[in-house]
Amino acid sequence: EFCMKSLEEFSHEQLKPRPLLSGNDLIDLGLEPGPIFSVILNRVYDEQLEGGLSDKDDALRLAKKTAGEIDFGK
Repeated sequence: EFCMKSLEEFSHEQLKPRPLLSGNDLIDLGLEPGPIFSVILNRVYDEQLEGGLSDKDDALRLAKKTAGEIDFGK
């Protein structure tokens, strides 16, 4: 009963907010589309859900950092 009542109190937007970034944002950063986009976007969204990002600028900084950390098969 507690869980059902709590669920009713949360809107869909609270449970699953719109991602702060899209693939177009990564392209605007100069990244080439590909499988790496999923890795970056998932990491950014996970951080967003955890409450670690306050806005799009924070999300872009994390995306740049994540892109810089990924080994592109070198």
